Amino acid sequence: MRANERSLSNGIGDQHLRNVKAIKKALFSYKDSGKMKIWIKKVIAANQSFKEGESMDYQEIARHFQTTSFDPQPFVQTAIDDRKVREKLVENVVDGQNHINEYFNSYLIIKEVAIKNPELIYDEWERIWALHTHKNSYHRWIAHDLITQLLVINHEDKFEAIKREYVLLPKEEKISNYKKMSENIQKAMKLKDLSKEISLLWKIKYM
Repeated sequence: MRANERSLSNGIGDQHLRNVKAIKKALFSYKDSGKMKIWIKKVIAANQSFKEGESMDYQEIARHFQTTSFDPQPFVQTAIDDRKVREKLVENVVDGQNHINEYFNSYLIIKEVAIKNPELIYDEWERIWALHTHKNSYHRWIAHDLITQLLVINHEDKFEAIKREYVLLPKEEKISNYKKMSENIQKAMKLKDLSKEISLLWKIKYM
């Protein structure tokens, strides 16, 4: 990247893209108008969703949501360290109306946070579990999976009130969700006594 391109890129980062109008105007001020115009347009497009009050850390994460194979690992530590970023990601998940790239990739990050530091997500227990009745199977799976990750610190014993629903949730699911939820239940059995609920699940399944 040439010096004038690096300078412009740094300026965009420093000002959080508040100078977008000036950047657009600059499209026509460079002598090398061809490649430069394309480059600036890409910068603007990648950051056009910036909103006042949202940190650039979240925006950096959100830019990657559009990739075909999203890797949550580079963003997990940011979500652990930055409460606002973490809250935004949780909101993406529990909202229930967002595009799949937004809510599912947010879930992938939040799951890793829950594995590494479940205390940071535990307060969201009720909002997460509320997704188990969602009409979309992905949301139901997300609810089941995140609750599974939180069982290790269930110090308020919130699981007791939902464990029957938790165990029975797979019974109406298609094969993909059924398999993944069954694997979650196997993990949960290492932490909780689910013998009664498991017996009920098998009884219902083969009635």
